Parts: sequence; structure tokens; C-alpha cells
Amino acid sequence: MLSDWNTLELQVMNQGGVRTEKLWFNFTIDRVHWANYAGKNFTDRQRIKRKAQRWANNYQSLPREERLAVLAAMMDIESSEKAEYLD
Repeated sequence: MLSDWNTLELQVMNQGGVRTEKLWFNFTIDRVHWANYAGKNFTDRQRIKRKAQRWANNYQSLPREERLAVLAAMMDIESSEKAEYLD
């Protein structure tokens, strides 16, 4: 039925003990889709969240022309990485 979908199995803990859950999704994992889940554990996610907020504050303090230049450079990186992934 969902033969063309991707799957991911993971171990979770609930009241009954450890269980295996299987996730089905119809997109390719080529990057983190949700920034909240970037990182391998709580400490790493907290570090990334703080870094992202710091970068956002620095970005916001730039003049508009510089913000556009920085954004264009970041989008170039994202588009080239996506192209590499698709090859």
C-alpha cells in the first residue's frame, strides 16, 4: 500500500516498557525539516537553538542591503546542496 514511502523505526519508552514505533513519510530526508529537532540530544538542541537565536539577532541588526546579500548567499548554499543531493 505504501511501498513508495520512506520508513523509520525507533525505540520509544511508554508505561508498558520499550516499544518499536514505525514512522511512514512521503518526503526525502535530505535535511532537517523541523529546526526544533536539529541536534542529537537535549544539550545539542539547546546549543543549536541558542546559536540560531544569536544569528537571528545579528541578522536583524544588519542594514537591509546587507541582510539581502547574506540571505542570497545562504540560499545559494542551500540550492547547491540540494542539487548535490539530487545527483
